[in-house]
Amino acid sequence: MGLTSKTTAAGKLATGPRSRTIPGGPRPGRTRLIEIVKILKIKKLGGFRLYLYFSDGTEGEWDFAHVSAEGGTMVEPLRRPKYFARVFLQLGVLTWPNGFDLDSIALHDEMMSAGVLRRTAA
Repeated sequence: MGLTSKTTAAGKLATGPRSRTIPGGPRPGRTRLIEIVKILKIKKLGGFRLYLYFSDGTEGEWDFAHVSAEGGTMVEPLRRPKYFARVFLQLGVLTWPNGFDLDSIALHDEMMSAGVLRRTAA
C-alpha cells in the first residue's frame, strides 16, 4: 500500500513513498515500493542551473528555467534568480523557503530520460 501523492505547481508528484505493481513480481497483483532516490548534494551553477548528486550514484546538470516559467503562486518567487538560488535540501528533496519542492524521483527520471545523468566513479 502506497501513500497518496499530490501534484506540485510544476506538475511533478510531491515526495513520499509510492507503490506500483511490478510485472513479473513475486505474485501478480502484489505491489512493491519504487526505489527511493534522494538528492545528496547540490551545486549552484548560476541562473536556474543546478548540478545534482543522487543517492543511486548518478549525477548531472539540469536547467530549471522551465520550472520558473510555470504558473502559480508557489512558483512565482522562483522566477527571480536570487530567490531560485536559495534552494536547499530537505530530506533529499530540492526545497525553497516558501515550501515549494520538487520530487527527487520524478526529477531523476526526467534527467535520466534526457540522458544528462552519468554514473559517479566508484
